[in-house]
Amino acid sequence: MTNPAGPLVGEAVANPIELFFNQAEKTPEGLALVSPRTTLTYNQLQRLSRQMARKFTQLGIRAGDTVGVQCQPEISVVVWLALMQLGAASLQANAANSVTYGEFIDFVVVDDSMTKIKTKNLIIIDPDFLESLDGTRPLDEVTPLRKDGLVRVVFSSGTTGIPKGVPFTFDSLIARVDAARANWIPKQPFMSLLGPETVSGFQTVFAQLFSGETYYVSHDAEKVWGLIKTNEVKSIKTSPAKLADLIRSHRSRITISNVALEVIQVAGSLLSKSLAAHCKETFGVTPTYLYGSTEVGTVSRGMFNPDQPNCVGQVIPKIECEIVDQKDLPVSIGQRGFVRVRRADMPNTYWHDSQSGTNGFRFGWFYPGDTGSLNSRNELSIEGRFDDLVNAGGVKANLAQLDQALGDIKEFSDVATFEFTGELGESLIGVAYTAFSPVEPEELERLVAIATPGQRYSAYMRIDSLPRNVLGKVQRQELSNLRRE
Repeated sequence: MTNPAGPLVGEAVANPIELFFNQAEKTPEGLALVSPRTTLTYNQLQRLSRQMARKFTQLGIRAGDTVGVQCQPEISVVVWLALMQLGAASLQANAANSVTYGEFIDFVVVDDSMTKIKTKNLIIIDPDFLESLDGTRPLDEVTPLRKDGLVRVVFSSGTTGIPKGVPFTFDSLIARVDAARANWIPKQPFMSLLGPETVSGFQTVFAQLFSGETYYVSHDAEKVWGLIKTNEVKSIKTSPAKLADLIRSHRSRITISNVALEVIQVAGSLLSKSLAAHCKETFGVTPTYLYGSTEVGTVSRGMFNPDQPNCVGQVIPKIECEIVDQKDLPVSIGQRGFVRVRRADMPNTYWHDSQSGTNGFRFGWFYPGDTGSLNSRNELSIEGRFDDLVNAGGVKANLAQLDQALGDIKEFSDVATFEFTGELGESLIGVAYTAFSPVEPEELERLVAIATPGQRYSAYMRIDSLPRNVLGKVQRQELSNLRRE
């Protein structure tokens, strides 16, 4: 893959926001932001963000402040740009982040469509606030930032539910934006179906706006499909769960001839053979795996291979990846172990890491919590997360692999396994699933026995929807809690 726009590294700016302002000067009438609700040109977006920056200064926000943001995506983008101009850092505000990191958040900005967060420095962007911007003079001054100055905190909780803040500095933001454009924005128009609160969604905003492209705001499956079709989007990045939603929602109306999509990239969790086949049948595109983490970025990239569904592609340039044993010693080619990765511009700890209680950074490497192997071609295969390995009744099982196999059962619209404790304190495995039509118990057991021969399940739960995080990863603890209720 190549980056047709060229790298941003080396452009002399005192603040990353200048890259956006430069694009607004070059193409003022170019489309900067498109969503089901609104369309903004570069000129309109930069004026609006400068007006909001002025308003924020009047409300007391200063350089060096950390500001939580909980707004509709379109408003969030404007807020992020305004804060960056002021030299303030932004982060996603929600209940979990506020509990863990509240003492480090100086202001919280919400719009009137979101749940209000109780804080003394609350700024509400309601119709009156937006109307007041019309009479606000745009702020011209841009606050210079140090290269190690904080511009954004993105939270990674994986499947633990504990927020872990990943700091993005001036330098690392530019480096990660360049990496995004090189590794997973292969064709324009491009759209991330992962929301702006995710690392992919956040990087997409700045990768597009810094290079003069259009940022398409993700929404529900029906509206996403409308944006893809209307704007002839050629490449997307999504999760398996969101890809399944897109296929289920519109498969009856989609024909290959009216889809401009050429590249469909999937991140967050492993694909089932069935979902990959449905993607190919629906869009005429075989999905591409993107494996990585919030902390390090993209690690590997490769086309899905049904004969090797756990192979997530070849490790990309500028990334080091090793498989190690429990003593942190590298293992032989093809041998299974713990995945660790590193790159030159990654952080070496979490933001205020004493708050999160966990740290995957050790010895100059990041340990994402996955197990896997590398072959002689430097292709990475992922077996699952370390915490997906369970011992139920003396039999070891990998929940991620069970999910992958059960995902091929067409009667399930979504499915995941989980560990729970039995009446005698023993470890047991259950199946949680969604289905458009009821499945008789005898048929249910027959189907799962065929998909995962020899595996014993002690509970089945049909629920309305599986609990997933913003990257589409199953929250197994929540399923265990549902089982206990």
